[in-house]
Amino acid sequence: MRVLHLISGGDTGGGKSHVINLVEQLRRHMEVLVGCFVPGAFYQEVRRRQIPAVLFAQRGRWDLRVLTQLVRLVRDRGYQLVHSHGPRANFLVGLARGALQVPCVTTIHSDWRLDFEGSTYKKLVYTRLNALALRRFDFFVTVSEEFARMLEARGYPRDRIFALYNGLDFEAPLEVQEREKFLRNFGVESTGVRTVGAMGRLHPVKGHDVFLRAAAAVAREYPEPVRFLVAGEGPQLPALIRLARELGIANRVHFLGHVESPFDFLNAVEVNVLASRSESFPYALLEGARLRKPTVATAVGGIPELVEHEKTGLLVAPGAHEEMAKAILKLLSDSDLAQRLGHALWSRARERFSARSMAEDQIRIYREIMDRCGAREGRRG
Repeated sequence: MRVLHLISGGDTGGGKSHVINLVEQLRRHMEVLVGCFVPGAFYQEVRRRQIPAVLFAQRGRWDLRVLTQLVRLVRDRGYQLVHSHGPRANFLVGLARGALQVPCVTTIHSDWRLDFEGSTYKKLVYTRLNALALRRFDFFVTVSEEFARMLEARGYPRDRIFALYNGLDFEAPLEVQEREKFLRNFGVESTGVRTVGAMGRLHPVKGHDVFLRAAAAVAREYPEPVRFLVAGEGPQLPALIRLARELGIANRVHFLGHVESPFDFLNAVEVNVLASRSESFPYALLEGARLRKPTVATAVGGIPELVEHEKTGLLVAPGAHEEMAKAILKLLSDSDLAQRLGHALWSRARERFSARSMAEDQIRIYREIMDRCGAREGRRG
């Protein structure tokens, strides 16, 4: 089987991790090529890992000349399926759909109606274009059953939707920077302080404002010095800096920006927090699980399938900063509980959400798609 994966090329979040982990496993079983449209972080990473990749070099989002290149590539190299990831790739595949003449599938990594919250122009333009493009696809992959139900509720046929959970390679070698060195690089005091972290793009849907309000409550109540680390970039940064000042914790919160290795960041924190208002199945939790980090997360999307309250972590309601603060305080105050939950999280993630099992499920989905498309074509003939 020959499959072409398409993605923007500038991705830095969970979509990037999903595609890289998936493709690295898939190429052991089939011919896989990754196509990008900008030479950004994702494209550089696949090149570094020597994953087969092609750059269409789109000069701007509205440069449609790449459509001719895309169609020619699929036809000349005999790709049997096109698999898209993200709004830019969805838009281009949607436009080229009629000429591609192969099944087209897209993975829904997030709720596309919320992707561009905080930017009126992007929400009005990109969200609508993505929604229109999605109607052109033959099949859909969602990274949680919750998102599969979301698609069905929005009018997409259930028999064209497949759930495929994110997976992580728990056996791959892992080099992690020591905690003190990482913190020192960002000017964070490491001696005699506790650390709590949240990792994700600085976007309203990620709930960093909730995390900061919880942090303020923790800072007031916990008897030892605590530092709160936020890793990620995004449009909410100025507002979050202002909020930290208003809450009186500006000297305790460190906005680190983009962190090259999530494992370096996670190794430097004692409690991993995810405060999202909406989620699919985030890699920030899987990556934390690999390091056995005690976790506080909101009970949204597919998260409860990994983080089970008081068994593999602590769950709180989205937006409930007081409840989140109590959960963080509980883990900071009870080292035995924190260690037990961290180990249980690692065990569950390793057993149920490995990169290998993700790839095996994806191959099964591809085969079903090809069988069904072949059957349809046969009936038409």
